[in-house]
Amino acid sequence: MFKANTLNFLMAFLLVVGLFIIGCASSAPKVQIPGDSELSPTALEGKKLVEERCTICHNLNRVYAKNEDKAGWEDEVDEMIEKGAKLNTEEREKVIEYLAGLKPLK
Repeated sequence: MFKANTLNFLMAFLLVVGLFIIGCASSAPKVQIPGDSELSPTALEGKKLVEERCTICHNLNRVYAKNEDKAGWEDEVDEMIEKGAKLNTEEREKVIEYLAGLKPLK
């Protein structure tokens, strides 16, 4: 009985660890993150908003793991606003400009 319980615990533990590793791997950045000097003033404000507002619920790797075009980022940002992200219309546009301007990693 003890061996069966130990084996079940070990299998459950390995499953959880495996899922954790898979989850972490899928959130690796897929875009190049430009330096502040490479950004327009509006995109720079968008970057700061992403760093301040999006990290309330997500780490930046999760944000940068997506590679969307402008329409994709509009949908994503609107979904986050519906879920409670605090962005007004002007801030939304800045965030979208920044995120849509990110280049995929080669």
